[in-house]
Amino acid sequence: MRFLIAFTLLLALEWLGGQLEHALPGVPLSGPLWGMLLLFALLASGLVREAWVRPAAEPLIGAMGLFFVPLGVGILAYADVVARRWPAILVALALGSTLTLLVSGSLARWLHRSS
Repeated sequence: MRFLIAFTLLLALEWLGGQLEHALPGVPLSGPLWGMLLLFALLASGLVREAWVRPAAEPLIGAMGLFFVPLGVGILAYADVVARRWPAILVALALGSTLTLLVSGSLARWLHRSS
């Protein structure tokens, strides 16, 4: 029963994220990303406890590898494009990863200081 409640909460947040995506068309964020931001805000504010979402989150994290299968298939389907554009893809991946690490680290440091 706890799994169903937790999974329903995650689905509700994903649905709300989709609604925000349509309500704010000028903001370049997808519905699932809005949903994750909502979940983060609820967890950070204490309105939702981590234990409430854990029963659904753990199995999803355990199956995370399966979620990358479509990515692998897409790379194989467009191997000719990847072969032609690999330098630009490599630069984009390096810059994107570096920026993500810098922002995540800065946010974690800021959140740690403010708590």
